[in-house]
Amino acid sequence: MKSLTEMFKSGKGIGVFAILLAAGFLLIFFSDFSGKDEKNIENTVSEEFDFAEYESALESRLSEKINSVYGVSDSSVIVVLDSSYTYEYLEMSSGNILVCESDGNEIPVPVKRYAPKVRGVAVICKGGDDPENKKTIIQLLSSLLDIPSNKIWVGGKE
Repeated sequence: MKSLTEMFKSGKGIGVFAILLAAGFLLIFFSDFSGKDEKNIENTVSEEFDFAEYESALESRLSEKINSVYGVSDSSVIVVLDSSYTYEYLEMSSGNILVCESDGNEIPVPVKRYAPKVRGVAVICKGGDDPENKKTIIQLLSSLLDIPSNKIWVGGKE
């Protein structure tokens, strides 16, 4: 068996190398131009999302935190979500979104999923009429949910 350097010196290896190199370039060229415009693919992933379940879990957790504030008890929380999950997708070097085929459908490849954004919160609780408690609850919710204080309403109940 001849070594690679001997094959190239004799001229036989150059032809094989040129063919392999051309085949590699063709594969790279045609893989990026598959005839499909990946930018026009809708940026959604079909996934069941239960808003009511997510809202309920969020409301329960927030109610627990609010009830731990001194002078506040028996809180009821209502959370309003702005949208469903949002996704960040894998992009190719050309800027197109990478897609994969599943059952004949093209779907973008998500790399990150963000929870639905909270539009607003309403809290009714014992002690909610007290200005100091109201201020504390608003600051708590604003920092936990990363929403401005004007999106939070707090009121008292008997």
